[in-house]
This record gives sequence, structure tokens and C-alpha cells, in this order.
Amino acid sequence: MKTLNTVSNQRGSAILYATFLMTILLFIALEIAKDSIVEYQSSANSVKRVQAYYAAKSCLQISLLRVKAYQQARSLATSLPDPTILDMLWQFPMSWPLAIPGGLSTGDADNIKKLTHASTFKHQFSSKITSESGKIDINDLASPSEGLRNKTRQQLLDLFAIRVREDTPFAKKYSNFRFDLLLNDITDWIDADRTQVNNGDSESNAYDAHSDYIPPNQPFKTIEELHMVKGMTDEIFEVLAPAITLYGGKGINVNYADESLLRGLDPQITEEVAKQVIRRRSDPSLGGPFKNEQDFFGFIGGFGVNTSNFNEQKVPLYFDQEINFHISCIGIVGNITREINAVVYDFQKVQSRLQGSIKEDDPQFNKQCKDKTGDELYDCLCSDKQSDADKKKCVDDKKKQNTGQPDQSGNSTLPSGPPYVIFQDVK
Repeated sequence: MKTLNTVSNQRGSAILYATFLMTILLFIALEIAKDSIVEYQSSANSVKRVQAYYAAKSCLQISLLRVKAYQQARSLATSLPDPTILDMLWQFPMSWPLAIPGGLSTGDADNIKKLTHASTFKHQFSSKITSESGKIDINDLASPSEGLRNKTRQQLLDLFAIRVREDTPFAKKYSNFRFDLLLNDITDWIDADRTQVNNGDSESNAYDAHSDYIPPNQPFKTIEELHMVKGMTDEIFEVLAPAITLYGGKGINVNYADESLLRGLDPQITEEVAKQVIRRRSDPSLGGPFKNEQDFFGFIGGFGVNTSNFNEQKVPLYFDQEINFHISCIGIVGNITREINAVVYDFQKVQSRLQGSIKEDDPQFNKQCKDKTGDELYDCLCSDKQSDADKKKCVDDKKKQNTGQPDQSGNSTLPSGPPYVIFQDVK
């Protein structure tokens, strides 16, 4: 009997041991399976991220091709009744697979579907190209042109004044805020010296870090960098962000500026007048984009704007073709997205405009040299020098300062190759 009990106990222990061992093995197997699934999903997502990146990169290349096609078309289409119709080459949103517009015939819709199905490109992307010339360049607060510095500063002050006047919650918090001092701090961040504009102390003393690298005394690299400037708040940043750029055209292109920028040109531009300006330039049947300053003044004069004292700060106004573009491309693979942002910059046109601003800073130019160009302009600007050596040195200095005659036509020679990308960011 005792032997039977012992055997029975041993069998029970073996069963318990076997059950425990099976539980441990099952747990290990489940953990290995879980790790394998996680590793597989991670690897699959990594592949999708790479695929989404290249989808966005393909989108960028197509967008650059659209910009190049626009630039070439505008340089050749001198006889078009309305050259601005070519803006659709870059303004029209683009995505892949191709969307089928409503109202298409069955045959056309089928052709689009066949084209999409036959393509070897199986992923998605969407692109958006916007204008940069209708915004205020925040880096112009430290421009080599004193006139451009002052005009940029006043534009930004007017922008804040409009918000305080019309936004009650913002006004309650910032009605007594010294926006001029904030702009001084922004200027300290980007200008070349290390002395505070506000009080003459070292710029680094205004920051807790007391670092030799803060402020960097370099132009802003991103709009978000403004958050690091002393005195900047989220509410103020939200006012600035839609209206500013780092890649402006050294003035405001009236045909691309938004409502807030138009109103900031002059207090006479009310909300209603700004809306009418946007409505007119967007509708070819009403006249379409403004052709020049005379066309623009004639239009706003019809709404009671006194053009004789309009834009007293003399902010440069442009009405020609767009020169700087912001490209945003998003690649999509499954639930993974990658975004590439890039800025196309026309150095020739911007340099020409900056030359004009620097030249106008020279009092001698405004007095008697306004209508002169080329070497005659340099000789006129340096006519007060007594000796030939001093005059030659003056002329050489003027040329180095890029005070030559800008291209009055607003045209520049179209460079060969793809559009120049000055900035690119991948997310």
C-alpha cells in the first residue's frame, strides 16, 4: 500500500513538473513570437519610411520641374494677353494617384484610371507650392540697406498695431507691450555686432545662458527659431508666422500678399479694401493681377484711398512674376508619411532689388544721380572726391557694395539647369 502511495505521489509531482515546464516553454515561445512580430513591424515600418521618403523626393523633383516650366514659359510668353494665366503651372495643387475631377466624361475618367494603373509608381504623394514674395523678410531687420531695415521694421510694427486694434483678447494682454523693443531684440539676434540695440550692453547678457553663441548674430535659419528670442511669446509668434519669411523678395509683391500684409502697407487699406484688392487680382474678368503701381493706385483710389500719401514708408512694391517659392511635398505609404520642404530662390532678381535699396540709401543718388546708370552712376556718386585716386577708390567701393543699377524691367536672365534650392528640410 505504501509503495502504491509513493508511486502515485511521484506521478503527481511529474505532472506538476511537466505542467510548470510547459508553462515556462509557452511563455518563452509567446515572448519570442511577440519580439518577432515587433521586429517585423519595425522592419516593415522602416521600409515604408524609406519608400515614403522617396515618394516625397519624387514629388519634389516634379515640383521643381513645374517651377522651371513656369520660369521658362514666363520668359518666353511676352505676347500673351494675360501672362498670369501661367501661374497655374505652379499654383495648382498636385497629388498622385491622379484625382478624377467631377464632370469628366466616362471615357476621360477611364483613361485616367488606366494611366494610374499602368504606372510603376504605386505610392502616394501630394504637393503644394506657395509664394514667398508676398511676405515680410524678417532677416531684413539687419539688411545692409538702412532704408530696407527701417521699412521692414515699420511693416512689422504696423502688423502688431492692426492686431491690437482688432483682436480684443490680444489687446488685453499686449496693449501696453513694447513691440519696438522686441524688434530690437530680434535685430540683435541676426545683426553682426554683439551690442544690444536697446541699452548698449553685451547681447549675451540678455539671455540666461550667457553663452558666446547666443544670440548667434546670423540670419534666422527657420521661422521657429524666433521662439528663442528674448520676449517672444506664443501669441506674438502666431501673429508673425503667417506674415513673415526668410526668403523674401526685398519688398512686397502686391499680387501675392495676403490680407494682413496688404493692410500693413498703409492705414488707409481697410479690411474691405484689402478684400477687394484680392478679389480683383484673382478674377480675370475684373482685371486680374495688377500690372504696375499705376494700375494698383488707380484701383484703390476708387475706394477712397489717397494715393498721394500712400505707403509713406516707401516699402518697395512689385507686380511682376513670382520669383521665390516654398515647396511642400508629402509622401504616403500605408500609415507612414514623410515630408520634404524646400525653398526655390532667385538670387539674380533679389540681388537686383537689393542693389536698388542700397543705392537709394546714398543721399548723393537722391540728389542728382537718380537717372544715371552704369559707370556714369558710379562717377556721379563719387563726384565729391577731390583726387583721382580717391575717386577711383570710391568707385571701387561702390561696386563692391552692389550699388549698381538694378534691372528696371524686373526681368533677369533665366539660368540653365534646375531651379536653385536654397533650403531643404526632411521630416
